[in-house]
Amino acid sequence: MHDIQHLLDTHVLVYPYLRDEDGDPIYGSPVQIPAHIEYSTGRTVNSRGDEVTGYAVIYTNFSISERDKFTFADASGTADITRTAIKIINATDPLTGLYHHSEVTV
Repeated sequence: MHDIQHLLDTHVLVYPYLRDEDGDPIYGSPVQIPAHIEYSTGRTVNSRGDEVTGYAVIYTNFSISERDKFTFADASGTADITRTAIKIINATDPLTGLYHHSEVTV
């Protein structure tokens, strides 16, 4: 697999999930990471097997947790959107088996 660094043309804020407190998620301080966003509304299946609608796919070379929260510009670039992940694929290099990148449907 090739490095995806040259494709990462924007940034997103990631709020790392820490824990639940009284049934509400608690997040850590936001971290700005390089990313590429493909805006495309479509149906996908989440980790629980439920069919849901996704707004975009975020590509990054940072490992992402299933319960992290993201803030990024909408498709028009005029507003910020905050969403949690619907589905995450943490891709590995088939030759080395090491982490390569994350594909996050939000």
